[in-house]
Amino acid sequence: MFPRRRFRRYDGGDTTRRTSLPPIASSLRNSLRKWFREGTPDGVRTMNRVKTPSSDDPNDVPPAAIIDAPLGDSFAIETPRLRLRPVRASDDDELFAAVCTSLAELSRWLPWCQDGYTREACRAWLCATLESWQASREFALLIEDRQTGRFIGLTGLNRIDVLGRWGNLGYWLRTDAAGNGIATEAAAAVVPFGFGRLRLRRIEIFADVENHASRRVAEKIGATFEGIARNRASVGDRCRDAAVYSLIPGDV
Repeated sequence: MFPRRRFRRYDGGDTTRRTSLPPIASSLRNSLRKWFREGTPDGVRTMNRVKTPSSDDPNDVPPAAIIDAPLGDSFAIETPRLRLRPVRASDDDELFAAVCTSLAELSRWLPWCQDGYTREACRAWLCATLESWQASREFALLIEDRQTGRFIGLTGLNRIDVLGRWGNLGYWLRTDAAGNGIATEAAAAVVPFGFGRLRLRRIEIFADVENHASRRVAEKIGATFEGIARNRASVGDRCRDAAVYSLIPGDV
């Protein structure tokens, strides 16, 4: 099991012995053997185990568990000009039309918004988003004009790390609604929801380094620029560097 080493004794004789491990190394070896022998419940052996949050400490409860029940269809966040609400299956026509009319601008930054975008893809996204909403995994919010109800774009929190309690803030607008502060107003409204209702500890925003409009939104809502992440953004087979921003509860 362990290599035999040759060494010279002080009395001049030679001998061979099995080297022994230090106590700490031996303990670690035994622990590793036990972990790999037992494996996980499904039979997959892994070292990637995590501590289950303690029910005795409310600060250890993951964001989704803090919500007593899934947020209903009536949930909404209102700002002076906007209403942010969960998407509905009936939004497919407006969503599909908005994407198609904004394809030239959005396709530079969004991997799913490319030539060949279909109504079927739109409906599939809506179904998956509704499921994630009901399961409290992700929280996509449709942006509509508060007065007219017109579809403007989407925002929300996704890629939520339940144990780490952080998530990604995303947003996009139809082209004919861009340039008048709507994205900033919508994104700023989502932040208190993330830190309040979901009790997140960190919200991230990442944008292609050349997506200056998206980066300006992050800066206007008070996010801190943390640096450039290489190959963080991808569109099709192209990988791009991305600017990374963050917000923590103390920022708001």
